[in-house]
Amino acid sequence: MKELNEKHVCEKCLAFFKEYPYNASIAAQINWLRSAVPDDIDPSLYECILGLRKIENEVTYNQIVRDYWQDNEPVYTEIKLQKIRDEYFDLAKNYVYYISFPFTEEVIEYKLVSTFTTSPPCYSIPFFEALAEKYKKTALLKLSLGKVEGKVTVVFAIVGSDDSFYDYSQIPPHGIIDTPKQLPF
Repeated sequence: MKELNEKHVCEKCLAFFKEYPYNASIAAQINWLRSAVPDDIDPSLYECILGLRKIENEVTYNQIVRDYWQDNEPVYTEIKLQKIRDEYFDLAKNYVYYISFPFTEEVIEYKLVSTFTTSPPCYSIPFFEALAEKYKKTALLKLSLGKVEGKVTVVFAIVGSDDSFYDYSQIPPHGIIDTPKQLPF
């Protein structure tokens, strides 16, 4: 195990995910999450969930967006967190469903799906619960396409917050395991 970024990973999170099958298939990882995570996830894990998707700062976020758009003007899509909450939170608990972000260069949409995919990228319901807990439930998500490690993905910022830049579940980028994979949490 690599050295941890203490800002993002608490001991409780490490203990909870100790048995997580990091090197298993995506399907096996999802099955573990569905069986191990209770319907009402412990809110003390929210900071860890957010931290695993955190883009360190605005400079890095802007570079990720520029890496995709190059000399073209970036296109952004804005979605209110409350809209996602109203549409999906009562229907989907934890890791049974994901919110997928299919995209074109003109628009990024979102929809509820039962299968985790890396393309289009998906986010878990607990991730959105963690966002709602940390930021106002009425927060505005500003999404764009970006390139992370050469892969096109959806990245976003929380409008009006200085430290609120996230990418999809291409984690753990902060050294929780030796071989980062795209994980469904």
